[in-house]
Amino acid sequence: MISILIPIYNFPVYNLVKQLAEQAKVLGVDYEIICIDDASSQHITDNESINSIENTHYSILEKNIGRSKLRNLLASKAKFPYLLFIDTDMKLLSDQFLHHYIEAAEQSDVLYGGISYEEQATQKHELRLKYGQKREAIPVKLRVQDPYFSVKTCNLWIKKSVFDLIKFNESILQYGHEDTLFSIELERQQVSVQHIDNPTLHLGVERSDIYLNKVEVACKSLSYISTSFLSAKEQDEIRLIYFYNRLNKMGLMPILSMLYRVLENRIVRNLISDQPNLLLLDYFKLMAYSKALKS
Repeated sequence: MISILIPIYNFPVYNLVKQLAEQAKVLGVDYEIICIDDASSQHITDNESINSIENTHYSILEKNIGRSKLRNLLASKAKFPYLLFIDTDMKLLSDQFLHHYIEAAEQSDVLYGGISYEEQATQKHELRLKYGQKREAIPVKLRVQDPYFSVKTCNLWIKKSVFDLIKFNESILQYGHEDTLFSIELERQQVSVQHIDNPTLHLGVERSDIYLNKVEVACKSLSYISTSFLSAKEQDEIRLIYFYNRLNKMGLMPILSMLYRVLENRIVRNLISDQPNLLLLDYFKLMAYSKALKS
């Protein structure tokens, strides 16, 4: 019934796989857990022990192929009609996690259970935690208001027949926003999406400086997606692109860019501090996206 797919990169995943296997056994459903490691350099020995868990297969690639290709590869190896994508840095919060998805399986083509974050950050991780808490850990009652763009692939249940129709765009080679384009494809195909309250806890909270570097790379990916794949209407559905386009049409981007050059060091210092301001992060993203469009 279920193919549980876990893309791995430099993160220990044995405990997550063991929990999932135990829940599947209790439910008495047919299942497999497929884990593919995208040429990691860390936790390899620990992750190889995954193969000792029943109905589970772990393999490691010789060369890194990126997030989109890895997810498509996982799905291509799945033999059951339902796919459950879970990122390797997730923790299950409920012993009924799989039960909740199976219970709702026939109600929609796609189910998204949500994501949660711990209340307090360790030192120098405040920005990523605050962003996750305020912008990603969205309750069901708000997610349903924007069903497609509230979907994230870190905790996603989808019919294999639907996934095979859409897949991830493998031309996106850099980090970031492959799930944005995936969500747009769901909307284009008018795939039914349902949001349920079945979150996983995100453990992979990066240090603030590392996260800012990833934000810049993600903005480059978004600029590529925007110019290569999106209509004007679809661009307006993405918050960052919407504001960039509006500000640019109003002739304000040159002024904002000049001001940013003056304030950049102060903005970065705030973002890596223990009290980061998310509005300044929005400004940082706006400038990174603008720069990416011009490069």
